[in-house]
Amino acid sequence: MERDPLFEEIARLVVNSDTISVSALQRKYMIGYNRVSRIVDQLCEAGIVGPCNKGKPRKVLINAETL
Repeated sequence: MERDPLFEEIARLVVNSDTISVSALQRKYMIGYNRVSRIVDQLCEAGIVGPCNKGKPRKVLINAETL
């Protein structure tokens, strides 16, 4: 699967946070739900964030040094 052009930028942003949510990324980057959701799924597949937690923000699993 090809990664979104914003994947790396968003990955750097989220490793400096404890959690990340789709809605927060939508507001910050002014992009739609579907695109942000795909990026977050890519982050999960890469092991950067944890799985979906019933509408709550996902946990960030790695730090900036690991990224």
